[in-house]
Amino acid sequence: MEKKMVQEKSGWHAVYEEIKKTVAVVQVMKTVFVPNEKGEIVSREYVISQGTGFVYRGKGNTLGLITAYHVVDSARQGRIMAWTLTRKGECVKIDNCKISSFSNQQEDVAILTFHPSGKSVEDFETVGFPAEAFKGKILRVGHEVVWCGYPTAVNPFVPILQKGMIAGYDGTRCIVDGMPNPGNSGGPVFYNYSKQIVGMIVAYAPQPSNYKLALVEGEENKVVHIFANPSGLGVVIPATRILKLFGLT
Repeated sequence: MEKKMVQEKSGWHAVYEEIKKTVAVVQVMKTVFVPNEKGEIVSREYVISQGTGFVYRGKGNTLGLITAYHVVDSARQGRIMAWTLTRKGECVKIDNCKISSFSNQQEDVAILTFHPSGKSVEDFETVGFPAEAFKGKILRVGHEVVWCGYPTAVNPFVPILQKGMIAGYDGTRCIVDGMPNPGNSGGPVFYNYSKQIVGMIVAYAPQPSNYKLALVEGEENKVVHIFANPSGLGVVIPATRILKLFGLT
């Protein structure tokens, strides 16, 4: 038993060292113009939305980020920025992210395109999807999973790994017995000590009435209040739903 526990602990540590380089902080920044102490008008930026995303390699050897749509839904009020790590562990700022036409607000999936200045595709670790996801298969109830993200309660450049269990399935999304934190939205979900993506964590949806399961006691279908009244549950969008947006399932 002790040997098995050591192997499991070592296994997730090894995976974490790899997947943390594929996970990004995603923010929507808004610029405002205010007077300074001298009465001069100066620009100031502040964050109006923050979440997590993960780096993938698209067609034509291009890079992109996948995140929850509600994280970047306010982009019309500002601009999308991201920070991620290179293979060598260098933190890179990306300030030219654009929402791709493959994105889907109803599915709460946003696909961002970007072109890292001074970097090539080979400078970045990218995620992959397991073969089962392309076949339309989903996670089963009882499977233990982990997700990686940047909760706002922690230094934004510290990727945090959390663990939970698939507790239910409502036909379109999995319910996980584990509480995501604000800032985790858009974080990748992993299973069986693999760095391949099996889903994406979303903490709440822009249109909570779309959810068929009520995650908050006494407030039917109001997932948006999950942080005000924690249920201890989270929502996972299966990888098959994401791949469907690419026309791959």
